[in-house]
Amino acid sequence: VHFSATTYEPYGVCCITGMKVSMVMHRFGNRRWNNGILDDIRSHTDQNTRIVGDFTKSINSKLIAEIMHELITTSPDWKQHFKNFFEDLSIPQEELVMKAVEQYKDMAPFRRTHLQVRFFETGDNYYLGMEFTREYDFWKNQVVEELTSPIVIKNDGSPSFEKRMRRFKGSVSHAFDCLWFEAALETVKRGDVYNPGGHTKVPSLYIIDSYQDVKLESLPVAETFCLSIDKSERYEILEKPMFGQILVRNVEGVLSKLDRNIIVRRGGNLSRGPDGNTQSKVALATFPVGHYVNFRTMRVSNKERGYVFAFGGDEQTTPHFMRYSGLTGAAINSMLFNNFLVDALQSVDFVARFNLYSKETNWSNGEVVQRGTGANYGKDGFLRPGFTIEHGVDYLYSKITEYEESNQDLDEVLSRDWKIKFAASMIPRGLELNEVFISSLQVSIRNSIFKKLISEVTSEMIEDTDALVERLMTTRKALVTENPNIGTEEHWDAVADVVTNSGLESNILYAKKCEQNLHQVITFAQQLYRDNARISSQGYVNQPKSVDSIIDSFAVEAQNFANSLNQSATLLATSVALRLLDKQDSADGGDNEDSASTIYS
Repeated sequence: VHFSATTYEPYGVCCITGMKVSMVMHRFGNRRWNNGILDDIRSHTDQNTRIVGDFTKSINSKLIAEIMHELITTSPDWKQHFKNFFEDLSIPQEELVMKAVEQYKDMAPFRRTHLQVRFFETGDNYYLGMEFTREYDFWKNQVVEELTSPIVIKNDGSPSFEKRMRRFKGSVSHAFDCLWFEAALETVKRGDVYNPGGHTKVPSLYIIDSYQDVKLESLPVAETFCLSIDKSERYEILEKPMFGQILVRNVEGVLSKLDRNIIVRRGGNLSRGPDGNTQSKVALATFPVGHYVNFRTMRVSNKERGYVFAFGGDEQTTPHFMRYSGLTGAAINSMLFNNFLVDALQSVDFVARFNLYSKETNWSNGEVVQRGTGANYGKDGFLRPGFTIEHGVDYLYSKITEYEESNQDLDEVLSRDWKIKFAASMIPRGLELNEVFISSLQVSIRNSIFKKLISEVTSEMIEDTDALVERLMTTRKALVTENPNIGTEEHWDAVADVVTNSGLESNILYAKKCEQNLHQVITFAQQLYRDNARISSQGYVNQPKSVDSIIDSFAVEAQNFANSLNQSATLLATSVALRLLDKQDSADGGDNEDSASTIYS
């Protein structure tokens, strides 16, 4: 169903919540809105200040590695956190952890020197999603295997052991992810990424709970904590006077006062579950991300009665939201399907509506992937087009089927931007004119298409399927033996003779068109090479910049909206003043040639 148009890259999300965000971080820095009546009205429904001026930032990946090493070597909480995983082992794994983190630090500079981070803030929630380096992902998996190897030796082969082992490895891996995010948050803090007006008041954000007993008076306002004697309930500091008891609240909002010298443990700032005390299972997560496009824009279930099966929104094409798209594809797809339904009410022919919907949706799908991959084969994108030939054939075969159903040209299935994506995945730069590579690629393409044909024939509910498949395989073998360089037309015409009057003629047609379209990709890549057009900045040099390259964040758009209101009010005041001036001149005699009515008539 889904065509994975790109390779996958490591990515993670982290959500912070609590009074440290709502009471401290939303109260420092410059005001979001300027002074004035309109801004006062707007501020009733919006925060007056913001944590991050522009919600898209770039973080130095080397600094994250350095702070990870700093935390694991100097923080007693992080040392104890990793020690708890291996306290029953005879090997002191916490020492290996510190050495491993130092090893990762020494791997810098990384392939991706800067990582894009997006911040989202609402109320007392502060969420960030960020890219990870490939080196970190590889290093983490390798270290987890090394740290857990003493336990694997004790494997008794039972299913329960395998299940427990997977959970344990997942917990250790999650601990490294927590270390990464705390280092990333500290990098953001030290790098003056937050609102410049409040950079001196930024609180430290902690991912894990502290293991150290401290007095309550040592914690700052808005800090989260629990009592050392009862760790089941969490509190936050509301007010901390110079003397006397400290005002706190629990997760239900109940206020109470506690003695300054009571022994507590600082809590982490990750988002909580529904009970307010337990850490949410999705507060911090890492996973691979990539682009996928649905094989079909729409499936015809009953053409005569107008039944179709469509894929809406992000199900049609999923962007990597960190880079450029911002649900644009989902919005366009919803609009296009709405137009499809509106045209039906106006008695537009089904095939004509399907044709238009297919063309425009395929364009939108290509645009979403292109914006998410940057230059397709350059250095300016996070993801890259990358898929096996078999997977590409599956997508193209389904797309050809759709083109026939919607009465489109089967010889031009791939648009220019899709040819670029296929070429970026199939043909490395520098091998466009290499005869050995191209001939091998053509053989692989034909083999993959024939494999797809056999799969389609096998799925058809016809008699003597096994005998038909055997005849196809025999014909295929004979063609390869007798004439390895046989052309596309001759090859598939010979195969078509085997399935005559079997009802499978359309499958042969799809296979032939599939090979023809992929040969177009090869020719297209070769022509780009001759024109010196396969350059790393292709997405931005050969095409006009997208609209959001001018306005790329809501914060800027919102301020421009307020500024436009101010400008309108200024123009209105100016026109009123000119009108008053006109009346004043008329009252003075009305014959002044320099009056406002003469100048602005």
